[in-house]
Amino acid sequence: MTNSGKLKVFLSHSSNDKPFVRDLDRALQAYGIESFLDERDIGIGEDIPHRLFNEIYAATHVCYVISRSSITSEWVRDELSKASMLEKERKGVFVLPILIEQVEIPIAVKNKRYADFTIDATKPIHEQAAFTLLLTAMGVDPARFEPQSFPSKQLLLDFAEATTHLIQCLIDIRIRASQIRDEWTTSRYLDVNVYYRLTYDRTIDLRRRIDAYETAREQLQPYVANINSSIDVSTVTEELFHFFDSAIGIPSDPRRLIDVPQQMATLSSRTNAIELMVSAMLTSLLFLLSKESVEVKRAG
Repeated sequence: MTNSGKLKVFLSHSSNDKPFVRDLDRALQAYGIESFLDERDIGIGEDIPHRLFNEIYAATHVCYVISRSSITSEWVRDELSKASMLEKERKGVFVLPILIEQVEIPIAVKNKRYADFTIDATKPIHEQAAFTLLLTAMGVDPARFEPQSFPSKQLLLDFAEATTHLIQCLIDIRIRASQIRDEWTTSRYLDVNVYYRLTYDRTIDLRRRIDAYETAREQLQPYVANINSSIDVSTVTEELFHFFDSAIGIPSDPRRLIDVPQQMATLSSRTNAIELMVSAMLTSLLFLLSKESVEVKRAG
């Protein structure tokens, strides 16, 4: 059996299939398998075709992701052609077809058995039978290896960054709501531009920040599930979306506001509560994950 530490996988795919490929990349790395992902591993200014060829040549396996987009992609066809030539030279299994959409299998891999990820598509990748077959094809015994119990540094940084941006957006909303409340209380004058920036710009930005946070949270969820913790990260997401619904419920026309000071005070207060909840969750979660990482390293 091949030592998983020596495996290096090239992920040949269309850019339209990035969501699946990113999940596959994380699942492989969780089993200690090094994988090459272009958007992460190719640096600014690098010669892309040259780097791709070098990575294919250095790989122990090429995972060829089959989809509607990939079978019409010139880039993917070129990668598959190079990988197929290397497979003939090496006289062993090198190209591993992965089906993620129900399409006709390309002629180049027509006679190969493929890992069918369309069967259990609703399950996380690491729980799918196709992933088990993929590991086995690489010489990895799925029963021998267990996913890491703590995330990579990059996942933690991505989550921290997304959460920090979300908190900053909440702070902006709270400050603007307080500003409107104070102006109205002291002079009964409402700066319409400030109001619009609160009800339109900031709420649109809030939704974008919530979506980015949710994406980063989902990437951490498998690791959080392994920790004995009272933190329910998904509850924070629910509260954020409830808050967003209430924020966009504020009339876009300030003349429709019935009680400006009260509504702005309520918005400011609720924003502050959500902000504190998100901050506390981030601090606690990063502490627990870091602690788990240290304990695992000590045990090793």
